[in-house]
Amino acid sequence: KTYMKTMLEEREKQQFESYLDLQDRVGFKDPVKHISERIIDEISGQSRMNLFVKR
Repeated sequence: KTYMKTMLEEREKQQFESYLDLQDRVGFKDPVKHISERIIDEISGQSRMNLFVKR
């Protein structure tokens, strides 16, 4: 949850240019894995808040 909040705050300051930029600014290790897991959770309805999937 803290990564999600940090990611949203950093995105408000400036959009991410790449996954490496996301990793540096937010502190994600392997951001592609985390984002893809998040999208799968949103599609399956396991998350309360959707960032990537519109319902």
